[in-house]
Amino acid sequence: MQLTDDHFAETEAALPPLFTGDSSWTRAETALDQAAFAACMARLEPFEDRPLIAVAVSGGADSLALTLLADDWARRRDGRVVGLTVDHGLRPGSAEEARQTGLWLGARKIEHHRLHWTGAKPKTGLQRRAREARYRLLTDWCRQRRCLHLMTAHHRADQAETVALRKARQSGDAGLAAMSPVRELRGLRLLRPLLGVDRARLEAALCAMAQPWLDDPSNHNAAYTRVRLRQAGLDIRALADEAERQGLRRQTADRRAAAALVQHAIIDPAGFATLNTAGFDRLSTDLALDLLTRLLMTIGGRIYPPRRQALSRLFAAMRAEPKDRPSSFAPKTLAHCRILRHRDRWLICRERASSERRLLAPSRQLCWDDRFVVSLRAQNQDLAIAALGDKARHGENTLMSKEKNRSLPGVVKPGLPAIWRDERLMAIPHLGLYDLSFVPEALNLRFCPPSPLANAPFLPHISG
Repeated sequence: MQLTDDHFAETEAALPPLFTGDSSWTRAETALDQAAFAACMARLEPFEDRPLIAVAVSGGADSLALTLLADDWARRRDGRVVGLTVDHGLRPGSAEEARQTGLWLGARKIEHHRLHWTGAKPKTGLQRRAREARYRLLTDWCRQRRCLHLMTAHHRADQAETVALRKARQSGDAGLAAMSPVRELRGLRLLRPLLGVDRARLEAALCAMAQPWLDDPSNHNAAYTRVRLRQAGLDIRALADEAERQGLRRQTADRRAAAALVQHAIIDPAGFATLNTAGFDRLSTDLALDLLTRLLMTIGGRIYPPRRQALSRLFAAMRAEPKDRPSSFAPKTLAHCRILRHRDRWLICRERASSERRLLAPSRQLCWDDRFVVSLRAQNQDLAIAALGDKARHGENTLMSKEKNRSLPGVVKPGLPAIWRDERLMAIPHLGLYDLSFVPEALNLRFCPPSPLANAPFLPHISG
């Protein structure tokens, strides 16, 4: 599609440069064609019949090529693609860029939505916060529409840059595996089918489709670390190959960790975990640290692992704990978790009761404390969810047991989700306690943290 002269004259002041590519890139053996893209997608299976796929698209070459290739792939399977553009509102012209992207996709009959990051913007850590906001907007859209797959256009150079950044930060071998083509999130999968593909092949694919693209000025802003790395020159092939090698090792480690978790750890639906002390002590240091990291992320509702130094200190204290005097272990805190001994097991629970209080709109699902997904049937009104806090004894004395009552360690009770009407305690679902007027069947409450305890084994990218 070519822009009309009138339209270009109207928008050229707001838009960054438009690129139509170099005809030398349109050779069939260079462009990423449908057959090659289908091979990339085959590694991400399974997909449902008539798949619905959301693609994060900015209008740049990488994401635009991914959107068009994915659209053709989905249509061949009676599915469809939806393009999602996040407008952070951080620079002039971003709104017009999003509109132009929508016009391009609309001309190809691809559904498109613009998502806006609203509210005050932080003065520090802007790039990190913008990235977090972008993923929050994208994943929220997918969950609300029950879209199981979200795609991003990270490619081979992005993978190499990630390895270089993690080397600079002295990440361990697992970190040097960089990005996985598949990552499981709460209720959906994040897919990166292009990690083994060179950017030039994506630009060549757009040229073959006569599709212009936008060039984001931030890609040349030396204020960003990735841009400085790019400008300094990276050995893309060597770094991508290292990510592939470390990815294979991480895949093996993930399988080993999943087996150990099944054997030694128990996740309670109330949002805490127990870990067999004897079994944990028999694990190798690397495997034990891996298990501990996964448990802390899951119970703490964290996306990123705790710092290695802090984790090592906690692990050393756990291994040094006197076996004949378990009660002498002083409780530790890390990654929003509290770690202590409980009988013959380690107990990992929420560090403190969440102060978050959310009104429950009938028939609307929400996430509370970053860990619990909750919804109510339509006939329930004026209810809220908040932490139980210090009301456990009060609830046990005033509420009725309408199902099998559970006995939980006292230390986990303050962080339990409870249902309130104003200041009146209506239900403590995980203790099986409810007000006489409350119908337990009307409540759907699930422990659903952002980091699953045992994700799908790491899938190394394959260079193509």
